[in-house]
Amino acid sequence: MPAVSVIIPAYNCERFIGEALQSVLEQSFRDFEIVVVDDGSTDGTSDIVNSFTGPITCYRQPNKGAAAARNLGLSLAKGDWVALLDADDAWYPNKLSTQIEYIKLHPETFFVYSDIDVIDGHSEIQQRSFLTAGQRKPTWRPFPLSARTRRPTFVSIVFNGQPFPYPSTVLARRDLLLRAGGFNPAFQSNYHEDFEFFARLIRLSEMRFIPQALVKYRAHPPPRDKSVRHQNWFKLLQSLTDLWSDDQEKKQLLQRQFAKYYARLTRERLLAGDLGAAADYFRQACRYRPQSWRGFWSWLVLFRPNRRDLHAVKQRWLEDR
Repeated sequence: MPAVSVIIPAYNCERFIGEALQSVLEQSFRDFEIVVVDDGSTDGTSDIVNSFTGPITCYRQPNKGAAAARNLGLSLAKGDWVALLDADDAWYPNKLSTQIEYIKLHPETFFVYSDIDVIDGHSEIQQRSFLTAGQRKPTWRPFPLSARTRRPTFVSIVFNGQPFPYPSTVLARRDLLLRAGGFNPAFQSNYHEDFEFFARLIRLSEMRFIPQALVKYRAHPPPRDKSVRHQNWFKLLQSLTDLWSDDQEKKQLLQRQFAKYYARLTRERLLAGDLGAAADYFRQACRYRPQSWRGFWSWLVLFRPNRRDLHAVKQRWLEDR
């Protein structure tokens, strides 16, 4: 039985899956199996996976999303420990050995993750130590930090002052992941299903963070169509509302997040010239945070003419000349 099962969900990733697999096969820690779940790819992903030799098993399912693919891999895993790896990311050769050594030194650990280096589509490093770089204090500030600036972030509160655990950085006990219930397949595409799962999991076990970049995380340009991402964010907030029903501090945190969500939709509808929808979203934002100064600003903006209206006025003025 392998000590570690590496689970790789893959969908139309023929460009990167080879690099991901090679990074696992080059690990200095050797006691692992690789479980690839091809989530209904229509390109050559499966062919590339099958071209590799080693402890690799590839399973194929209809396209159901990253959450369902990871859950299938989790059900097929044989190791006591599970390492997650997205098909477009890659590991440094010491990733598993560093985490296994940490677990040996801290045997009470059931979940450990690390920092990341951000890479582009050509595997060039864009930013090193991304998760800890944002926490470093600059040597000089023109103004002292206000109390508002020092307020903990949403991620920091959820994960007890630690950065977000990107899936490709995670090594965790398989029984812990199963006890947490797995990833929620209701989340479409590959947005926020990991956040929701880890928010559930941290209520069961402490997460240990290694401030060392052991993973190369590939950043992609954001999609033009943001509708699915917005829908998943709303599902996340709804799920956290049920999860944190007994936590007053986090319930207040969610109130702010709901307000920001509807404020963002208000702004988008304003720019699109849809004043009716913008007004509805604005009322929702005010319902969650009626005392916010941002709400007052949005109220003023809401009744200003938008760009489309100003353009129409300009066209009429030019025609009348």
